[in-house]
Amino acid sequence: MKALRILPFLLPIGSLPALPLPEARVVTTDYHGVKVDDPYRYFEEKDNPEVAAWARALTEKSLAALSQVPERTKIMKIIEEADAVQGDRVGWTAQPRPGEYFFLMRRQGEQVEQLFHQKPGGKPELVLDPRKIVDGKGSPVTIKHYSISPDVKHLAVAITSGGGEDADLYVVSLADGKVAEGPFSRARWGPAEWLPDSSGFLHTRLQDLGPDADPLQKFQKSRVYHHRLGTPEKDDRAVFGFGTEDGTGVKPADIVSLSPMGDSGWVLSSNGTGVSSDDIHHIARLDEVLAGTAKWRKICDRSHLVGSMGGGAVELHGDHLYILSRKDAPNGRVLRMSLDDLDFAKAETIYTAPRGSIQGIKVAQEGLYVRYLDGGPSRLVRLRWGELDKPETITMPGDGRISLHGNIGAYPDLAGIGVSFSSWTGPTRLMRVPADGTVAEPLDLPQQVEPPISKELVSRETTMPGHDGVAIPVSIIHRKDLPKDGKRPVLLGAYGAYGISIEPGFRPSDAAIYDMGGIRVVAHVRGGGELGDEWRLAGFQKTKPNTWKDVISVAEGLVREGYTTPARICIQGGSAGGITVGRVMTEKPEAVGAVLCGVGCMDAIRMENSPNGIPNLAEFGSVKTKEGFESLLEMSAYAHVKPGVKYPPILLYHGANDTRVELWQSLKMTARLISAQGPDAPVLLRVDYHLGHGSGSSRKQENEQQADLLAFFFSRCR
Repeated sequence: MKALRILPFLLPIGSLPALPLPEARVVTTDYHGVKVDDPYRYFEEKDNPEVAAWARALTEKSLAALSQVPERTKIMKIIEEADAVQGDRVGWTAQPRPGEYFFLMRRQGEQVEQLFHQKPGGKPELVLDPRKIVDGKGSPVTIKHYSISPDVKHLAVAITSGGGEDADLYVVSLADGKVAEGPFSRARWGPAEWLPDSSGFLHTRLQDLGPDADPLQKFQKSRVYHHRLGTPEKDDRAVFGFGTEDGTGVKPADIVSLSPMGDSGWVLSSNGTGVSSDDIHHIARLDEVLAGTAKWRKICDRSHLVGSMGGGAVELHGDHLYILSRKDAPNGRVLRMSLDDLDFAKAETIYTAPRGSIQGIKVAQEGLYVRYLDGGPSRLVRLRWGELDKPETITMPGDGRISLHGNIGAYPDLAGIGVSFSSWTGPTRLMRVPADGTVAEPLDLPQQVEPPISKELVSRETTMPGHDGVAIPVSIIHRKDLPKDGKRPVLLGAYGAYGISIEPGFRPSDAAIYDMGGIRVVAHVRGGGELGDEWRLAGFQKTKPNTWKDVISVAEGLVREGYTTPARICIQGGSAGGITVGRVMTEKPEAVGAVLCGVGCMDAIRMENSPNGIPNLAEFGSVKTKEGFESLLEMSAYAHVKPGVKYPPILLYHGANDTRVELWQSLKMTARLISAQGPDAPVLLRVDYHLGHGSGSSRKQENEQQADLLAFFFSRCR
């Protein structure tokens, strides 16, 4: 066993004890005639005590090293001051009646979000503290999703702990705040959909796997159940999903849901993949669904490319459906289809985006709202009923992200629409667009306060040429008075998967980047959705290399334009973005000076050997086919680590309770990088044993993690 010493040239670690290097135990697998060596396959054994002890010891050593970075104390102070200035933070919001709101809010001084209620003209009143229901045993307890019954008497709320996403659902009486029913287990997907008469709700549940079941089946065969208030759980009946013989062709991997469409008497079904915007939708009468006699009518199948990225994809107004589709329109188009003739070929196109890509639609009393991306920022237009050919542009406070999903939203029977607005330079604002106007106005809800640094910042949207000449959208944010001296530390973020876009946003830790002379850059690389479906497919499976090549091109462009040097660029990516940053560092390590990789997919070849890997086959492919294997091999940073190569310093961070990307993905990459470079390998590991994929963290967890990441960044890139 070799001794491991961590970054003596980078981070002062004093007399910390050396750690043993994990033993390589090579497993060789033949994939379609190609032999692939995997020296740390045994790291995939979740209960392996040797691996667990190694990960804990390396985490402790890494945290000790990061705590000694001189800049960390200053970084944490800036973060905490910006956090304190911003005050209360409002999240997911519902409006059951005009001017009346329920919302998640993390109050200043509180560690987690709680649920509040605010009546018209009133002040926020606490409805539910999730810690009163679930004992997290030292881990943060958080609300994953919730919904309010139409009569505003009950709350259906899913609660989880430790950053996990496998929640339990409870029914809470709003009169006294007490649990009336539950818990209902396996409530990962949500929120629950209340019936219009408030008699009960429809909710999606994962299948009930026994202790000896195959863990790869965890996310397979989900179903929608009907629960009637006041009846025992055992009487709940599956009304949609795998095995219900409903005639809709649900596959085992489909994520299913049912949504009553207001008071129309119709219910919309969805068979989604969870990783792509090509859902299958049917419609049926709600009373027949509840009675078990549903006559489902197909609206669209996967070939019609119907789906959204934040907002609705199928909405109902009167006797017409409004549908967001990318079929024959890579940037998206909004279709109008009569309920009397559900023939997709006969649907009328009523709106196409002038540029960018349509992300979501919402129906309000006065019209249809359409959100589309314009490179990085988003735009909002309104199509009034009776004047669908005259789109009205909604004026926002500036360029930024307009969110229709989980933030106030629109309701068919209410006028206007509520949105949240985020920018690169300041915190989220809660806005409302009045039905009789086109200028968004602040909502009478708790609003975050802009920190002083915001007034000192400037953001710029530009493009840089890719390796093949394609223009890559780039967002650059920094202080107005920052010298363009070619010596700036740059934190370069990228993602590039699922058609997901990195949209404008600001968090307290950003204040530390700018206060300490850094630049934040976002590369809107191929594989994302910033420029529509063609942009996504240009970084998808076989074309995936464009994703990390775009990051390399942007890094080189920043140097060429005089912002920085390669050694001062730190790239950052998480989850599927781990593929992106991992392959940048293994393909062209000299292009950057450091790497931050969170909950990253590092060994794409082995991804489908995890429960959430199966649903992701549609996005990344499978090793079971030759073409799929070749694509996954190219994506796997782990497979491209070569002995003797000097890779840029890297900090890998991961939540131990992650159910999307297994912890072993980061552990295997950590071990292989150390093995390839020797005992002085510049590799740090940070495992949070009370966190999952990223959501559900406490204020303390969030701030501590960001301080560590920025301490690493500035220690490497100044």
